[in-house]
This record gives sequence, structure tokens and C-alpha cells, in this order.
Amino acid sequence: MAEYLDTPPSRADYVAASQGRKTVNQLINTPVQAAGGVVFREAVVHLYRHFKGTTTKVILPVHDAVVIECDTDNVEVIGSEARLIMIDTVRKYYPMLHPRVDINDSAPHCWNKDGHSDSLDRFLRDPMYKLS
Repeated sequence: MAEYLDTPPSRADYVAASQGRKTVNQLINTPVQAAGGVVFREAVVHLYRHFKGTTTKVILPVHDAVVIECDTDNVEVIGSEARLIMIDTVRKYYPMLHPRVDINDSAPHCWNKDGHSDSLDRFLRDPMYKLS
């Protein structure tokens, strides 16, 4: 037996109906993941269109993050613009939400979310360390 879920915005997803907790988790998670994916893809399109024709480039979407390349002098300004675009896209579908967008402007040469550019060195010194 199969079930179809209507997931925002305007998607239908197939969910295999099997016994047990796995199905319940899938029924709960599917609309959340589907909606998040739709909103994120739209945000990436808005970012691309916003920066098109400038020296700023949307390089790579990664899971729920976007790598953007820009001039070093403009990191804070571009980060602010990207943050607003992403927040506005979420609020278009979910106006009651106040999403948080983290910008790594402390170590822009590093693609880690929090700018821990020394993570590999710290791991090699102590494989049991944890990022804060």
C-alpha cells in the first residue's frame, strides 16, 4: 500500500506505507524536507539572479548552505545581501518564521560554516577534539 503526501509548496511525494515507527517518521519528515528543499532551491535561484552580471558568483549549493565567491573587500556587504535574500525566501512561504542565516566572514578562505580554518590541524593533533 502507498500513500501520497501533499507537501508545500504544491508537491506530491510518495511515501511507502509499511508497518512501524519508520513510516511515522517518514510521514513526519517528508513534508518538512520537501518544503525545505523547495525553499532552498528558490533561494539559490534568487541569489544567482541578484548577483548575475557582478563579480560575485554563486559557486556551489551544499546541503543547506551556499558557497559564494566575492571580492575580499565586499564580504560583509555580500554576506548581508545574501542573508536578506535567503530570509526573504523562507518568509515568502512561512511568514511567521524568523530564520537564522550564518555567514562565515571571519575566515572566508575556509568553507567550514563557522570559519574554523584550523579544523584539520586540530584534528591531526588530537583526533578526539570537537568543534565548539
